[in-house]
Amino acid sequence: MLELGQIEGLDRVLVLPQVGSTNDYARQVLDAEPGSWGAFNLIATDTQTRGRGRLDRIWLAPAGKNLALSFLIRPLFSTQTLPLEGYHWLGSLAALALADSLGRMGVAASLKWPNDLLIGQKKLAGILTQLLPEKEGGYALVVGLGLNVNLEAAELPVEGATSLLLATGRPHELGALAGEIASSFAAYYRAFEAAGWNPQIPLDLDGRQASLLERLETQTSTLGRRVTLHLPGGQQVQGVAEGLTPGGELELRADSGEIRAYRVGDLVHLRPAES
Repeated sequence: MLELGQIEGLDRVLVLPQVGSTNDYARQVLDAEPGSWGAFNLIATDTQTRGRGRLDRIWLAPAGKNLALSFLIRPLFSTQTLPLEGYHWLGSLAALALADSLGRMGVAASLKWPNDLLIGQKKLAGILTQLLPEKEGGYALVVGLGLNVNLEAAELPVEGATSLLLATGRPHELGALAGEIASSFAAYYRAFEAAGWNPQIPLDLDGRQASLLERLETQTSTLGRRVTLHLPGGQQVQGVAEGLTPGGELELRADSGEIRAYRVGDLVHLRPAES
């Protein structure tokens, strides 16, 4: 079973020996006992049997191999109101926190818009955010993070995936890694809150004066690449990802020359031969 010690910045930590989905479990416990959960909480396991990613893709955590972390965040406890349209930034905070944690381990990772973490061009982790209605009004948010840690090549869920074991050549202790990620995410959350939830104000974090938006632009390897964006409804757009808008949308210059901003979509990085 996953073992976690005290983690700075978290109100409550719950470790489960096994669960179908940490995101689903977060929804259940918030409904059942809202008074037991503070502003920033973690539900964690190393054995997940019915996890889901974006577009209802299956993501499993075989026993002792991967991390499934769900952060139950309740902005209603904040001293400053986070507008509902700003909730999507919390998934970006989680992605940056994970990338920073890996960087401190000597692992260079980048973000693939909107929610994946890559080593090279191989997927290491995915993030899924879900709104949860609060009984007293407003919304909580669950930010689910699935990370391939100690998988061998034959155990990878899909072609194009990787794990920390394969990237570094050594196994990793799951409890220490989970604690590092959670502590990093909590620090990002508090810094973003102190910045008034404004993605363009520098964050008081790690000694580097850069806003959330600037950090995302630096870390996102999608920018400058040719991509195919699969839109809801089956449409596709191919072109060059040129930047991020102040609201976090992806600016895409289509092959037709038209530039549009997109908030949602399933994105594929194109290799030179595919371009």
